[in-house]
Amino acid sequence: MSPVRRHRSARAIYCSACLAIGLVAGAPAAGVAQETPPPRDPCFLYPARDDCDAWWLFELAGHLPLAVSSETFPLENATAEEYQAFGPHVSWDVGYMRRIGGRSAIGVVGMAGYGGPAERWAIKGRYGLDLPRSNSLDLSAGWLHTEVDGFSQRDGRGVTADLRLSRGDWLSAGLRYDRVSTDPLPGQDPAAHLFPTAQALYGGVTLRQRAGLYGTAGVGAVLGAYVLLIWLAGPEE
Repeated sequence: MSPVRRHRSARAIYCSACLAIGLVAGAPAAGVAQETPPPRDPCFLYPARDDCDAWWLFELAGHLPLAVSSETFPLENATAEEYQAFGPHVSWDVGYMRRIGGRSAIGVVGMAGYGGPAERWAIKGRYGLDLPRSNSLDLSAGWLHTEVDGFSQRDGRGVTADLRLSRGDWLSAGLRYDRVSTDPLPGQDPAAHLFPTAQALYGGVTLRQRAGLYGTAGVGAVLGAYVLLIWLAGPEE
């Protein structure tokens, strides 16, 4: 074999070996890329914590007052009557959360609710921390508008805060604190302004995400059945 032909054969073998090494080295990288798809952003109703950089949340909560501002107001020709500033209520939270670390997330939540004595509206900032064994801790606080009971109801503005421990994405239990200030009604006796500032501490249970949707559907079904029964009964004679 001539020296020129021998040189070309060695060069072809060298190039083939380089190509084979490149294909083998690139195969693991391609496999890793297929095994770790990019995270979904945002996720709906938090279906998988590890796959979400951001998600929408929906929650249905019920709260009972554990401690609440109360006052006794004397009535003419009657025994004194005790009034409480707040009562039990239900509320819905809808918001958006974004992960800021491996275990932490922050977001904003809007709240609408109803109970004794009236509607509740709030906008809150929220912080979430993932804990071991599918648990999580949530802390939120923000501005609250509601009505305070007493000798007569009146609008109030203040703050509300929640601290909750959650098990998975279905159920949580926790505490809620409200502090609300009110103004007296025009021309009202100052003695009848029972709650210039009212406070309450509640205990509550929250249905999270899909459980909140199911609970809302159940509440709607019960209210719809109640309205239907009233309609079927007709007006009272």
